Amino acid sequence: MASRVAVTREYPPDRLAVRIADPKTGAAIARWAEDESKAENVIAGLTKTGEMPGGPKESGGSLARDPRVDWPDLETYFDYFIENASTEDIWEGRITQKPESDGDRLSVEPKAAGHQAALEDRNAIIGPGFIDGDLGKWGDPSAEQVKSLRGAGVFLRASIIQAASYREGTEPPGLMFDYSNATAEAGIKEAGEQVYYGGGVDIGAVHYDFRDVDALGEVGFSTLALLWSDDVGTITDAGTNHKGVTAINQVVAAGGPGRKFVSLRDWHEGTYTGPMSNLHNWANLRVLGNHGLALQGEGAKVGFTAKQMLEYAIPLYTYLRVDDEVIEDDEYVIPQAWFSDPGSMAAVVKELTKYGLLDWFVKHDKLFEIRFPGTYGRNWQAYAGPSELKGTGEDGQRLWDRIVVRYQDVDGSTRTVGWPGSGANSESEALQITDPDHPAVKAGYPREDLLDLRGISTPERALEAGERWLAEANELPNAGTASLRGYISDDKSVMRPVSQVEEGDWIRFPDAGSEGTGYRKIVAYSYDHESRTCEVNLDAPPEAIQALLERMQADLSPLALS
Repeated sequence: MASRVAVTREYPPDRLAVRIADPKTGAAIARWAEDESKAENVIAGLTKTGEMPGGPKESGGSLARDPRVDWPDLETYFDYFIENASTEDIWEGRITQKPESDGDRLSVEPKAAGHQAALEDRNAIIGPGFIDGDLGKWGDPSAEQVKSLRGAGVFLRASIIQAASYREGTEPPGLMFDYSNATAEAGIKEAGEQVYYGGGVDIGAVHYDFRDVDALGEVGFSTLALLWSDDVGTITDAGTNHKGVTAINQVVAAGGPGRKFVSLRDWHEGTYTGPMSNLHNWANLRVLGNHGLALQGEGAKVGFTAKQMLEYAIPLYTYLRVDDEVIEDDEYVIPQAWFSDPGSMAAVVKELTKYGLLDWFVKHDKLFEIRFPGTYGRNWQAYAGPSELKGTGEDGQRLWDRIVVRYQDVDGSTRTVGWPGSGANSESEALQITDPDHPAVKAGYPREDLLDLRGISTPERALEAGERWLAEANELPNAGTASLRGYISDDKSVMRPVSQVEEGDWIRFPDAGSEGTGYRKIVAYSYDHESRTCEVNLDAPPEAIQALLERMQADLSPLALS
């Protein structure tokens, strides 16, 4: 009988090395690894971490070097790569600081950050401005402009009202110029003027509908929009003079850079004298930045997608690259995106990606990506026992079966959307879970709170936020942690070093039992090369609720509808 040959299963090598390169030329500067012949290039205690969203986050280690020497491969912002035994880059970033001097120890500890840190490099950016429908930014002309108007015989007699509050909201959102309390006098121009200031961001155009609401025969109006470089109209791009006649889908485009203000000018210049009753509604006002992006949507529901805006802004304000193929699009049209307060691109990315369920990250080649979960990364499998899988367990304080969402409309009013019977301004069945297996439904104990969106929103966006909250918040009890050691199997049963596990990958535990055997997303990891151990957070970190609120730019509070 033929003897059986014992087959020894070979595992791929798990060596790692750090490669340092010049960020301008890409030329290799140094290699640090355990197998280096020079003692000063032998790295010990190598670690790396990653998170999603974001990508590679931090890395560090220790080199046996004299800290008093100025080492040429430890320059701040040099590119820093961790490569496996096949010289495949599995972590990329940049050196964040030169190691501190320590005369008592002949070692240095370089630190690196993933290239997502580039989003924090510039913290005083004014802009970008994409689209602004905030009526609160419109106000009276400057004192100097009022003085100039009076010198020309123009007096501001019209009352200015937010149109959505006029006639119980029957008018489109905008600014109403109301002359019903004014009297036309000979030799005087009765007027209304409102001026928008975008916080110093360049303006590319203003879109609006002009509506003559209640004219009773008075004629002789001059009604037009203008773009100014300052608050007294030094440089002017003038739109069409509608002469008080309704005109919709109007656009005034900037004739060049440097436009910072928009003026709505509404003057009565006719010969009529006596009581006035005119109502002029400058409706659906939208100010666009000087970027040239194609406006999406129709009517009052216009804006831009996150894909459009980030493909424009990322290379403009950072050294990161973009590629149309790896910035995916959920086609949601964002109606409000104007960044006039000094800040970083990290804040812009956070704001523009909060509307969808996509992941953003910077992993390889300094390339900024936005991807649908599950369309990138690897799938892994491990056993729960050896991996010390720990689930968070169900937390009754984190299981909602219904929600009410509060938001500020573009007209400045505060509105709500909620589950049927909630008493909200609008209601939807989508904001109440009826699954009989949901713990709150099963017990008959309603669990509800108020999700308060910060900033301007829309009914559709508020409803989407509520649906997303119920979906994500109720999945959080499935969160957990695990410790992966040595080697791990991918979904094709190929054994790989756990150093290859990355944020955004998925992992399943076939023996997890009640914890669930399906694939679960790795949202963060921390790898230590000396112990060959990778600690992973699954589905959500322990502070998931607060992180979710921050991502959605919302607050959670007990429900109290007046």
